[in-house]
Amino acid sequence: MGMFNYKNFIAACAIALAPVGAMAATITGQIDITGALNWGASTMADDGQAIFDGSGTADNAFVALPQPTGSFSTLSSGDPATVYDIDFDLGSDQVVWEAGGFTFTATSFYGFEDTSGTKAFSASGWLTGNDYDPTEGFMRLSAQDVNGSGGIISFSSTTVPVPLPAGGLLLLTALGGMAVVRRRRKDA
Repeated sequence: MGMFNYKNFIAACAIALAPVGAMAATITGQIDITGALNWGASTMADDGQAIFDGSGTADNAFVALPQPTGSFSTLSSGDPATVYDIDFDLGSDQVVWEAGGFTFTATSFYGFEDTSGTKAFSASGWLTGNDYDPTEGFMRLSAQDVNGSGGIISFSSTTVPVPLPAGGLLLLTALGGMAVVRRRRKDA
């Protein structure tokens, strides 16, 4: 029988505990939010604006069907949401919506569409809230002027978290720990 090696024991503990420390409680699932867009005041372009009711927020927004999934599943269709007016010219770090303790903050806007029948944009950013780690997310907002009135038009926004390559990080952590143990055994 060999002697108990404290160095190897410590290294093995570090390997065993490393993946636990690297795991993140990221936001998963999908949420749809609907409300009203002020068609005439909104220009979907990189120097334009999305105006929901002109006061800075759309108080009449709510969680829409289909039922939210994943981390958002604590919310139900019809739950209130707040959607904020956006000035695309200001660029990043604008809060777009809040619902049920979750917040989506856009870091970039792109995919603008502004035609006689459709106004739309996409955004990448961060989902935060409810004790989850900040999670990269993506959203698409689209509004259609179906009757040609150009007034307040309903919109739909879908936000989906972007999966992080956590599995790769965990694998690299474990392989690094095993390499340390192997090197120490070789040196001993």
